[in-house]
Amino acid sequence: MIQSLHEMVHNTPICLKEVHIKKNCTQEVTELREDLRRWGETAQVLEVLRNEIERMKKSIDGLKENDISPLQKEVLLQEIQERTDSLVKEAEKRMHLALEIDSIVSGLDAEEETFLRLRFQEKISITGIQSRMYLSRASVFRLQNKCFRHVLDILKNEGRERHGEY
Repeated sequence: MIQSLHEMVHNTPICLKEVHIKKNCTQEVTELREDLRRWGETAQVLEVLRNEIERMKKSIDGLKENDISPLQKEVLLQEIQERTDSLVKEAEKRMHLALEIDSIVSGLDAEEETFLRLRFQEKISITGIQSRMYLSRASVFRLQNKCFRHVLDILKNEGRERHGEY
């Protein structure tokens, strides 16, 4: 079955598709969208990092059982351990970002939280959100604007101005 152009565009991999940003958005909203996009990608990145760390741990276990010279074994174990430590640090950094934004999103009402999770974590298009949330296109855009205003208000009330720190 041939996919429609719309389906092909909306099913493109995450690395090829950015969340649409209106031309007339303020810099504050543009930066917030970027933070939310990174928040959404964090779950995927953490899963990749977790799998890579597990793979590295299995490699370490496999090396311990191998019959290679102690010097070679020590060098390989050191390299694998350094790579694993690097991955753990990256995972912790990503987790900090995710937890901070997640705490803000969790403070929103259910409809706003659902919208942000669908849009930025699951990368669902506006059209897809329309059908999932049973809203008109205009209502989805109004909800999106409401979400952005609400998140920015929370940040201002908590004294965290938008300067890319999360």
